[in-house]
Amino acid sequence: MMTAGLNRGSVEARHRLKLIEDQLVQVRTTGFCLCRDIMWPGVSGIAAPIPSRAGRPYLAVALTAVNERLPDERAKSLAPLLTAAAHEISHYCV
Repeated sequence: MMTAGLNRGSVEARHRLKLIEDQLVQVRTTGFCLCRDIMWPGVSGIAAPIPSRAGRPYLAVALTAVNERLPDERAKSLAPLLTAAAHEISHYCV
C-alpha cells in the first residue's frame, strides 16, 4: 500500500493521500486511471475497475510499462480498450 509505514500526519503521507484521492476522481470521471512514477520511478500504469453485478468495484484490469513505452498518446489509445475489457469481464463477476 502506498501509505504503509508512513506517519499519517507527515507531509509525504498527506501528499500520497492526495494522489490517491485524485486517482479516484479520475476513475469516477473517465472510467480509468493513468499513473506515472507513483509506485516505481520510470513506470506508468493504466487501470480500470471491474464492477460486480451490484455495481461496486470488485476487481481491476491494468497495464504497466516503462514510461517511454506508454506516452500520453499511447495511453489515450489504450484506455478505451482497457475499459471495454473491464466491462466485458464484469459480465462474469458475482
